[in-house]
Amino acid sequence: MLCFLYNTGISLYQQWVKDGRTLSLEEIIAQSESFLCHGIEGFIVSL
Repeated sequence: MLCFLYNTGISLYQQWVKDGRTLSLEEIIAQSESFLCHGIEGFIVSL
């Protein structure tokens, strides 16, 4: 479980950097938190 959380967090950060950081840091943190805590359903609702 810890590996999943670690790898997911790192992957989200890496993709944010590759995308040119088009979202603010606050937005990416909120979306990442929603995704990690609530899965895909929570992520879609936050959009």
